Amino acid sequence: MLIWLVIAAYLLGSIPFGLIVAGIWNVDIRRHGSGNIGATNVLRTLGPVPAAAVFALDFSKGLLAVYLGYWSGGGPLIVLLLGAAAVLGHMYSIFLKFKVGKGAAWRPKFSPFPWSWPRSSFMPRATFPSVPSSRRSSRPA
Repeated sequence: MLIWLVIAAYLLGSIPFGLIVAGIWNVDIRRHGSGNIGATNVLRTLGPVPAAAVFALDFSKGLLAVYLGYWSGGGPLIVLLLGAAAVLGHMYSIFLKFKVGKGAAWRPKFSPFPWSWPRSSFMPRATFPSVPSSRRSSRPA
């Protein structure tokens, strides 16, 4: 059962919502701005509405992966494992041929402690330390 949950969390994290949302506007976001499919590049290229959709969808897929662990009755380590699988899926998407992403929208937001989910899910200060760990910037070259 656990292996299926990990695979599901990875696949959920792999969904490239930036590419999908930009596709609705008939734009290949990888060919514009920084080339990143994240919400920041979508904001700069397409505006605030599509960017908000990308951010909300990316954030939601990470949150859903974590809640899969909670709903399955798993303990804190299972929740952490599923969150990590979703982060890896987001950063190394099978749908994008394992191209590296940053995962800055929600990477630090999952917590292995269920009692801290309401706080940890909405802590923007947790995002800032994780951003410098990425090698790719949202700024155009």
